[in-house]
Amino acid sequence: MKTLPGSTLSFTRQQISDGFGPADWFPGDHPAMPDIVAHGKRPDARACGLCHYPNGKGRQENAGVSGLPVSYFIQQMNDFRDGLRKSAEPRKANTNVMIAIAKAMTPEEIKASAEYFGAMKWTPWVRVVESSTVPKVESRGGIWIPVEGGEKEPIGVRIVETPENPERTEILRDPRSGFIAYAPVGSIKKGETLVKTGGNKKTVECGMCHGSDLQGLGPVPGIAGPLAQLSRAADVRHAGESAPRRVGRADDASRREAHRRGLRQHRRVRVVARRQQEGQPPQ
Repeated sequence: MKTLPGSTLSFTRQQISDGFGPADWFPGDHPAMPDIVAHGKRPDARACGLCHYPNGKGRQENAGVSGLPVSYFIQQMNDFRDGLRKSAEPRKANTNVMIAIAKAMTPEEIKASAEYFGAMKWTPWVRVVESSTVPKVESRGGIWIPVEGGEKEPIGVRIVETPENPERTEILRDPRSGFIAYAPVGSIKKGETLVKTGGNKKTVECGMCHGSDLQGLGPVPGIAGPLAQLSRAADVRHAGESAPRRVGRADDASRREAHRRGLRQHRRVRVVARRQQEGQPPQ
């Protein structure tokens, strides 16, 4: 049997990773889970709490879902179901798992899970460390785990995210044990410039859609904290709204058209957010 500091419960390895009833180490940390979150629905809808944890924090290989606007959550699940949300990397297995789960869930189950996770506020989960070197890592189940021996290597232009405590994340699925994101020196300042100025007006500043505090605006989700938004941004840029494409350098015409599409979408989002704040239905 396995135990965790701070928890009075114990589980076997099989119980911890049970796709249709995973371990809930800290039941007091969250509201009562809907059955679809706690147990899923056989054969295709795994329990949401398995990968995203009962507190909605998620793990490196998926995403955090706590605090998402209910309407946004429902839209994303419908997009998975209808083939409108895919990964820019076709080999990314968990995206295909989400597509299968979305197709297996009823609208009522999607709404229940959206309201459950949406009721929980997002809190910090990833600690960012700027460094010129990073631990050597290997992939285990979609999570980057430092190799034995503590070897390091130059970070280059990468962001390398790894668990604060690999055993508690990889083996025990501890919903209180977060992650470290190693980033090249100067990344935070560059990110601040992009967020606040749109990269000196190369694009629109992030706060125009996601709110000045980046915690979300109306139906638009917050982007402060969860690094999984990086992969989502790549998918939006490269996969578009239909079949995924391999990531590559677009020609100038394609970049200009992508920019125009982004501006049109930005305007639509702002209109919807404003109307929701005014208590009016979106058009």
